[in-house]
Amino acid sequence: MNRILLLLALSIFSLSSYSQDYSDVQEPIEYKPFRVDFMSGIAFIPSNIISGGIIFGVEPKYALSPRINSGIRLHGAGLVRSFYKINLNTQEVQANASAMGSALLTTDYYFLTQEIRPFAGIGTGMYWYQTASFKGDAGANTDPTETKAGSKFGVMTRAGLEAYHIRFSVEYNFVGKSGRTKNSYLGVSAGFYLGGGKYKFEN
Repeated sequence: MNRILLLLALSIFSLSSYSQDYSDVQEPIEYKPFRVDFMSGIAFIPSNIISGGIIFGVEPKYALSPRINSGIRLHGAGLVRSFYKINLNTQEVQANASAMGSALLTTDYYFLTQEIRPFAGIGTGMYWYQTASFKGDAGANTDPTETKAGSKFGVMTRAGLEAYHIRFSVEYNFVGKSGRTKNSYLGVSAGFYLGGGKYKFEN
């Protein structure tokens, strides 16, 4: 967890430093305020068992200023959710796949207003998850009430880069555990957006 937070912090610091050097080179570009992002990628869950899955989402946004936009991220994830091993034997515990969805209010800050735009963002909202079942040597130590479907409030932080209508981002979703089942995950995604292009001015 500490390494993930450090990676995101370093990414944001690097993007900020780059933007300060680059902002003096080009004139700012004026963009249209409304756009819709489409993203997909892969997810990783920090665990002692290899787990993760795929993610996908759509996010309509509105620019409050040339550097700040706000939106609603509707996100889905097909995850193999992680589970702890209470005993110390060497046999494996098998985790079955389950789905997780989220609806977050998001804000992104752009360090540049040119065609290549590094950004950092944050989002808050609700995460919904399905039942995750486990089998293996955990046996009676597995409490089925710990893995039922439910919902939790969560926070997402991210950093990334946009070039023209292409978008790349790395994010971490902080979601509370279901008992001892981990729901937080790291996402790496790429995609594109519709709308939000440059204004074309007549000479």
